[in-house]
Amino acid sequence: MNAITMYPSNQSQYDILVSLAREMKMRFTTENNAKSEFLSSLCSAAKEAKQIAVGELKAESLDDLLAEA
Repeated sequence: MNAITMYPSNQSQYDILVSLAREMKMRFTTENNAKSEFLSSLCSAAKEAKQIAVGELKAESLDDLLAEA
């Protein structure tokens, strides 16, 4: 399905759009959610890299990483 990007000019418009999407049970992402998810995944990756560096975790092979993608 296609995506639509909207830029409300004030908080009221933003609230209406979010309410409409929820009412229609549409999947949506707000900019704050996207940033939060990105930062969370980045922190997780950094923690995993640190555990691999100190030998607490075994690094995955390139074949395993490519199989996940």
